[in-house]
Amino acid sequence: MNTIPVNTAGRRGFKLTVDKLGKDQGKANHANAFIGFGVPHRKSSTGAYKMDALRQGIPVNHDINPSPDTVAFVSLCHEGLFNTETIALAKKVIAAGGTVIMDAQGQHRGQSHSSYNKTGEGKVQDGLGNPQGITREGYTIWGNPKNIR
Repeated sequence: MNTIPVNTAGRRGFKLTVDKLGKDQGKANHANAFIGFGVPHRKSSTGAYKMDALRQGIPVNHDINPSPDTVAFVSLCHEGLFNTETIALAKKVIAAGGTVIMDAQGQHRGQSHSSYNKTGEGKVQDGLGNPQGITREGYTIWGNPKNIR
């Protein structure tokens, strides 16, 4: 495993090549790490975000060496694949004093527990427990809220 330390020099954010609902770029703007796997049977936004992060030198999944400065944007496919692994990686970031940022909580389109997201994003958010806050844009965060600017 190649462990890439999170950039602690203050660099935050990476550019997404797709953002179907116009909500995910905001999470990527805060992030210096990305947790998400995509799916093997189709193109997915999560898979595209993973490739975007890799192309821009943002550590992804098991290559994240979490620290108190880590802000990990977490994305999941609606099928609920990789939920257990995603929860474990997110908890590792939180345990290191870092921050995890995900969709706004709720049942409306684009939110964590919508009919589309509840099996993926919703289950992972449930697995992380009560969040520590929300960003000014309405995204949900776990861990250190001071990392969000």
